[in-house]
Amino acid sequence: MSPRARGPWPGAAVAFKIWPWKAATVTGLLVGGAWFALAASGGDIKAITIASPASLGLVAFFLIGAMTALAAKPGMAGSVPGTADEQAWARRHPWAFALWPALGTAVTVFIVRRTLALWNLEESVLSTAFDGLGRGAAVLVCAALFGMAVARRS
Repeated sequence: MSPRARGPWPGAAVAFKIWPWKAATVTGLLVGGAWFALAASGGDIKAITIASPASLGLVAFFLIGAMTALAAKPGMAGSVPGTADEQAWARRHPWAFALWPALGTAVTVFIVRRTLALWNLEESVLSTAFDGLGRGAAVLVCAALFGMAVARRS
């Protein structure tokens, strides 16, 4: 689908095409791993000891991935994949672009926390949903505001 099409759906295709997979994955693993090491240093490993670092690592993956995709200049060494048109579309439509990492955050955080709820994580479905939505909203606002700042700068 062409990035020139109307509506939020091109944002999904553009986000997938220009996503910096390596940078986002490394960042998510480092943040989640560091938080897990800090949480597990107490010695008592419970479901929340895994849920919190996993959620934070997912937020870092989606937020840093979105910000890197928006900030990268086409053709730079080590730049994100995708064409210049796709990157320009993402800069012109930062809210539509940021919607997809935000949805990814909300859904994956919900799935991870619900899966860990099977291992004695004392959270209701509603609180898990609000946790995912809250983290997704934070990614949406931060990535879109960053995209607006990048668009203004360039």
